[in-house]
Amino acid sequence: EFRLEELVVAPGHFAIMGMAPGTHTAMSRMEIESVPQFGEDIFRAVNRLPGLSSSDYSAHFSIRGGRSDETLILLDGLEIYEPYHLKDYSDGAISIVDAETIGGVELMTGGFPAQYGNRTSGVFSIRSRDPVPEQSRYSVGLSLVNARGMAEGTFGGGKGSWFLSARRGYLDLILDLLKQIDLPSPSYYDVFGKASYRLAPGHELSVDVLHARDKYTFDAPSTTGVNDSIQTRELANNRYGNSYVWGNLRSFLGDRAEVNTMVSAGWVTTSRDGTEYYQADGQPIYALENTRDFNVLGFKQDWRWDWSRFLALRAGVDLRRFDAKYAFTNLVNQNPDDPTPDTTGFYPQQTELELKRQGTTLGSYVSARIAPVDVLTVEAGLRYDRSSYTRDRDLSPRFNAMLSLSDATRLRAGWGYFRQMQPIASLEAFQGPETYFPSELSEQITVGLEQDLGRGGVLRVEGYLKRGSDLRPVFRTWKGGLDVFPETGEDWILVHPDSSRSRGIEVY
Repeated sequence: EFRLEELVVAPGHFAIMGMAPGTHTAMSRMEIESVPQFGEDIFRAVNRLPGLSSSDYSAHFSIRGGRSDETLILLDGLEIYEPYHLKDYSDGAISIVDAETIGGVELMTGGFPAQYGNRTSGVFSIRSRDPVPEQSRYSVGLSLVNARGMAEGTFGGGKGSWFLSARRGYLDLILDLLKQIDLPSPSYYDVFGKASYRLAPGHELSVDVLHARDKYTFDAPSTTGVNDSIQTRELANNRYGNSYVWGNLRSFLGDRAEVNTMVSAGWVTTSRDGTEYYQADGQPIYALENTRDFNVLGFKQDWRWDWSRFLALRAGVDLRRFDAKYAFTNLVNQNPDDPTPDTTGFYPQQTELELKRQGTTLGSYVSARIAPVDVLTVEAGLRYDRSSYTRDRDLSPRFNAMLSLSDATRLRAGWGYFRQMQPIASLEAFQGPETYFPSELSEQITVGLEQDLGRGGVLRVEGYLKRGSDLRPVFRTWKGGLDVFPETGEDWILVHPDSSRSRGIEVY
């Protein structure tokens, strides 16, 4: 028998490398490790699940037709803003979370409840692995692209535990050994650590640290023009950083109440510098410099009350303060894909932007889960989100229900509004330095039927309808393909979507 709060009521839920009450594990650790993938990355492995898609180059995935940035990425309850390494390859070729450090994942592809906000497509919530009780373990490993080391143990007579992992990609070292100086040289590393301690019965404090860095360099001659007669040289020096530290206090207030309090800080940095010029006279074809940094301080608290076996209540608040600064200079003297002189008057072009922004966001929610009869569980929630820098004030009602048709058959349905505000560090020089667009809205309806087949088998059929409105403009490259500096190309265009609709039926 499960507590009412533990049941999965909303449709579109997958448990990965772990088991949630009333659900089946979609992918085990062994299944994930057996998937052919670049960098042993769980972000790539989950693409075999229904409703998810991605390109061959990127670890980004989209859910049910949404953009990749419409998915909320959480690690031990904290939002990770830039969770990818190798961002110069389709905005990220692998994630900064090593699959070996993961204890379990919850993937919600639609109808997620009111405690999750500021995303319109889904939630990807990662839980780090817990150390083995009263043991110390150390390990090292090598793969095709990186080396890793891990250590874990306990202290304080078993009241405390710690876990530490580090990973370094060595593609740049291999290219140096092969003397391939005319190829891009990417390098990356990440470090994750966690310590927890049981302060008193019913009170546990944990502290997490995540740090990741990337570097991409390129310096090589090239030829363009008729019969490759024009000698040019391309250079790139890009660096990215992600650092987070957060503490969480989990307290049980008797048998029926729980409060989780989190305090966090994060720093995200970006520095991009690239140019291509003629070797004969040093005249640049393009020259781009871009820095984009922001930091965030956060306070989050969630309350849960198991009022009775028929009623469970939840409420929470999430307050964050952002400071962002960025500078952008882009000079394009001619189309980099066409070295012949321009006769249209379109070139040269130069755009510049330098500014600072500060702001706060506030998210709060209340929800109630009711079981009026044993076979029916209903969850209703209301979320409020506010942003000082975009001036958004959003209400998002959500409703989910689960009906047990039999011991082996469950019907789930959900409806809700899902809002997503523009990030503070997402302004573009091309769209005007003062423009923040209103939050985007997605209305979703989902209905799913799940049937246990025995011997661990399950059949699930789910249909959904997503309608998007208030969509903000986005930049796209209409030619496609990999481009480290897409802003310099003549195919870099601003798309103004009016509305969107996605609908489908998934069989799992």
